[in-house]
Amino acid sequence: MEATRDWLRGVLGPYHHRDRVFRDADTVLVNFNGLAPKTDTYTHEDGRTVVLLCLHGTIPIKFRGVTYNIPIAAWVPYTYPAQPPICFVTPTSSMLVRASKHVDLSGKIYHPYLAYWHMNSEESNILQFMRTLQEIFALEPPVYTKPSNPNPPSATPATYPPPGYTNPTQPVGGSPQPYPNVNRQNYAQASVNYYPQQAQQQLSMPDPRRHSTPPPGAQPPPVPPPPSYVLTGRAGSPHQQPLPHRSQSTPPPPIPAKPLAAALDGQAYQSALDERTAKLNALREAVKDRLRHRQRELNAAIPADIERLLHVNKRLSEGEVSISETIRKLGQEQGNVQNNIELLQQKNKELSESIDALRQQPDVNVDDVVGGSTVVYNQLFELVAEDHAIDDALYYLGKALDAEKIESAAFLKNVRGLAREQFMKRALIKKIRQHAGLTDTI
Repeated sequence: MEATRDWLRGVLGPYHHRDRVFRDADTVLVNFNGLAPKTDTYTHEDGRTVVLLCLHGTIPIKFRGVTYNIPIAAWVPYTYPAQPPICFVTPTSSMLVRASKHVDLSGKIYHPYLAYWHMNSEESNILQFMRTLQEIFALEPPVYTKPSNPNPPSATPATYPPPGYTNPTQPVGGSPQPYPNVNRQNYAQASVNYYPQQAQQQLSMPDPRRHSTPPPGAQPPPVPPPPSYVLTGRAGSPHQQPLPHRSQSTPPPPIPAKPLAAALDGQAYQSALDERTAKLNALREAVKDRLRHRQRELNAAIPADIERLLHVNKRLSEGEVSISETIRKLGQEQGNVQNNIELLQQKNKELSESIDALRQQPDVNVDDVVGGSTVVYNQLFELVAEDHAIDDALYYLGKALDAEKIESAAFLKNVRGLAREQFMKRALIKKIRQHAGLTDTI
């Protein structure tokens, strides 16, 4: 199986979906042992020839409790799964195709599963279609065995089997043939051969359209001769009229020269035909009136709908412009916000670095920090501090005098002493500032 898979991977080069084709083909080969892959030339109906992958062999079906193998071939197109597989019934040299609603005389298979494949191509696959074929072939097998030694028809007038009877040696869908004068045993033993899966050899499978078959080894009961039917009426539309049973020595009655319709009363027939024609004409006119009414309604509604749709389209266009402008502004705002975020992160980083640097420095005495670089500057700091202290003392002496906490004589004495001392300190401050080259602000 691995060698088959390797070969299968190697031949899928031209396919559009190689993995899907390989997966579906491998699944079919695993589930149906009677199928095998090959590559062969396929000729389309327009004459084109392409080399496609073909799954050929047999699929098993159950017909009347017995398993039979039906020979088929499924061609996989290059565009699979977009296109369904092309399937044929491939009868052997001893088989013929029985035409039906799913199989034509050439063996090509038709089914709604293939017709509606494109509507759900992703879910459709070859395995599911093969199982569908098993179901429809189990109800109506698509092949039957060729007749072995058919007897030539006699020279008697052409007769036909009764309605609902089917000749077992004639495929469904073929043109009617005269009922042959065949041997009764050959007629009763006519059957269809398939390949049974259990015995792996050709067996005789009864015609599915027959009601019963004789058991093996038993002599079938005598088959009564079918009633004779003769062709009468117009060409292309034969009317079958049963003739009364006669012995073989009695010659058949002559074929009537006129069609069956000629036996009817001409006037009654023409009256019925005219009545039917009148009803059809009345129905046709009613349908036309209904269609005209519907057309007028549509013609009246379409302009209003068009106007409404144009207005909606205009509003949508304006909204599109507004939305585009809003998106542009939001983009700019987003850019600005992003720049501010980056700047803030950079400043936070610098601040964190400064804080870390300050924390790493040793503690400093305040008295050492606030001081001059020379003795003169230190003297200037002390004189200025004493000057401000004298100002504070004079202020509180005035407050005490106002509150009558101190006498006037004591107030004057203290003010005179502090004023004298402040004058001397300010004179010294001025002299030091002039000597140091500082601006005089006092």
